[in-house]
Amino acid sequence: MKQPSSDCEKSCKKYWHTYVEVPTSADRYSTMVQMVLTYVVTRLAGLRQSTIRFILPLFLLCSVVPAKAATYYLATNGNDGNPCSQSLRCQSFNRAYQVARSGDTVLVAGGNYSQQNIVRNANITGSNSQIPDGNEVTFKPETGTVNVSGLGISTTRGTPAEHIAFEGLTFTGFTVISSGNDVHFTRCTFRALFMALWANYYSVRNSDIGSHNEADGLDLYGNVDGVQPTNGLIENNIIHDISTTDPLAHPDALATYGVNNLTVRGNKFYKNACINYRGDGADRGTIVIENNTFGQTVSYAGGISCGPSAQIHGDGALIRYNTIEGSVQQVGSGEGDGQLWEGNIITGNVGYGQCPVGSGTIAQYNVWNSNNPTNCGGAANVGLANLTSMFVTISPTGSTGSDLHLVAGAAAIDRGNPSRYPSTDLDGKTRPIGGGPDAGAVEFGTTAKPDPPTNLSVVTN
Repeated sequence: MKQPSSDCEKSCKKYWHTYVEVPTSADRYSTMVQMVLTYVVTRLAGLRQSTIRFILPLFLLCSVVPAKAATYYLATNGNDGNPCSQSLRCQSFNRAYQVARSGDTVLVAGGNYSQQNIVRNANITGSNSQIPDGNEVTFKPETGTVNVSGLGISTTRGTPAEHIAFEGLTFTGFTVISSGNDVHFTRCTFRALFMALWANYYSVRNSDIGSHNEADGLDLYGNVDGVQPTNGLIENNIIHDISTTDPLAHPDALATYGVNNLTVRGNKFYKNACINYRGDGADRGTIVIENNTFGQTVSYAGGISCGPSAQIHGDGALIRYNTIEGSVQQVGSGEGDGQLWEGNIITGNVGYGQCPVGSGTIAQYNVWNSNNPTNCGGAANVGLANLTSMFVTISPTGSTGSDLHLVAGAAAIDRGNPSRYPSTDLDGKTRPIGGGPDAGAVEFGTTAKPDPPTNLSVVTN
């Protein structure tokens, strides 16, 4: 039983005998607050109004303050029989997740960790969100680099694991969300495939994805046992150097099939062997592709170069203010209905030099290769024979690909839709900088955005 503080001990001690120490669980805390409020209201009901005016400020002064979220610890030489404390560390991610509660942090000591599998913990609750909101159990490095040879997130008796966040970790093996809600990766490094199957509210942000020839970079695949990746966010990543030495392989940087509600925003794709973004006709819901740069695909010895830079088939997709170095593969018959292509720069052909097909699809305010039509159902597009002169450097095989920032006098300046555009560009600068929004991913006058930091360490006292 916790005693009242000295500030209010004399005045409200007679009403304090039901107060107990605050539990760490948010749910138990909420229940306890309800009990205290119920008790106080009951006791105050019979008091005179003047007494109530005196008691209520004292009650607020003595109000319960929730305990800080807990911190747990992992180490390669830990033991899962331990409580995951700083002195008695556990070894597996799942053990720490089962011990933790919503909002807690798990600090992971530097080192190499084997395949990790996380399953549901019914005691971890909260709302789902597009990005981490504090309800998640968050895994982050304590010191040094944390390498994880693989990660799986799955179900317990058909119920998915929920509310998990990873910050600054390096994944050297496949990362698979086979069943998870509210799962997020921020400032991580992926050196093997990332796959989301049955995932709801998931994100990969500010991360480094690629430099491997294992498989695709990111696969977001639905229609597996009738489920879909839903409410996804792929934002502010570099996705690069995804190659193959197999002439029969087709490793795409980002491939989707049957996703529902997906935003791909502010990513830089470069030096990938196959398609940077390959969407599918089974994609549904709100599909937004904006503020990305898609570099020209490149050939690797012994492997395949797939040619087109992007392929977007989903009905109703909004494809706006991207810079696409290379061509866009034409969608198939009966796919891509109701799309809007707006404010993009496309240096190559759209299909075989035609408007994006699909019933009700409109393309307007784009600056693209003159092989493509000017009029595609909306405001006029600008066709140019040579668009590469608009950019700072064209070097698809350079260490970080081409620099697709605009130069002074570029035809794309002020060519976007003056009444509709993203509020910021790829570099995070406010649009528009000039008289109107520029077509493409970056406004003229902005500086290159540095690659996202990864492998973060947490300094603790």
